[in-house]
Amino acid sequence: MVRSGKKTDQGALFLDEIGDMPFALQAKLLRFLDQWTVRGVGSASEETVDVQVVSATNSRLEQAVEDRRFRPDLLYRLRGVEITLPPLRQRSDFPQVVHSLLALHGTDCPISDETIHAMRQHDWPGNFRELKNFILRLILVANSSVLLPSDVARVFDLTNVPSKPEPASLSLRDLRKSRRDTIIATYRSCNGNVVRTARELGVSRHTIYRELRRVGIERRKSRGPCSG
Repeated sequence: MVRSGKKTDQGALFLDEIGDMPFALQAKLLRFLDQWTVRGVGSASEETVDVQVVSATNSRLEQAVEDRRFRPDLLYRLRGVEITLPPLRQRSDFPQVVHSLLALHGTDCPISDETIHAMRQHDWPGNFRELKNFILRLILVANSSVLLPSDVARVFDLTNVPSKPEPASLSLRDLRKSRRDTIIATYRSCNGNVVRTARELGVSRHTIYRELRRVGIERRKSRGPCSG
């Protein structure tokens, strides 16, 4: 709260996951809430601050108090105006959230109302982060220009199959290139047979044709068996 000799005042202090705060730090926070004073790094004096404290948690603090993991006096001190946020799937603006995350991925790919409804059936324990990554996978596995409920089912199936996780630094462009390279390599191993390539990868023929056009490959007439 104090940096370079200047105090942060008249602002808000947001304490995320307050239920996970170590017990020793809870005593210090309680003392701050009682005195509203801070001491800067390297300073020998304390200064009074006027801030609004906002805390958040996804755990039951009452249970944490019973388990002696959270101080009851700190709970009573923090409990002023309490707001309970609904689960992501129950939010009235869930469709708007989905469209916002689609825009965040830099795509204008249309999504049907039925698709959003299918997504809403999931519990989303990972909240917005899980939904954001899910939508990215949804874009990558889509078989058409519109995101459909069948794509949602396919992503859930892929998610439930143990696989090597993608590097966290991989961008959407990298993922699309990796997907395109896989399609082209499979197409060539199938001797240019679009039907067998689509069957091998579990995607539509439209997807294969689209990727072939993007890399400038003309469809061959060969009907040889798919290797491997």
